[in-house]
Amino acid sequence: MTEIVVHFIGLVANVDSTILKLKFKHGFEIKSMADEEGVKLFSNLLSLPRLEVSRKFFAETPCLNYQEKEFYLTWISV
Repeated sequence: MTEIVVHFIGLVANVDSTILKLKFKHGFEIKSMADEEGVKLFSNLLSLPRLEVSRKFFAETPCLNYQEKEFYLTWISV
């Protein structure tokens, strides 16, 4: 497995899979992640229970595309 260093990661709200077709400058990439995988990742990163992560990202902020059951993330890596 190739190791990468991630310098920034952020959730993108109110988007669908068409965002994956866009090309960004300055090293930004958009990736998709299945809902359960995203909850697990942010639960570990934020040291929060999965239920709390689900509440924050599903209820408070529309960061999950419910129809596609995917999160969309932007990041910069080298």
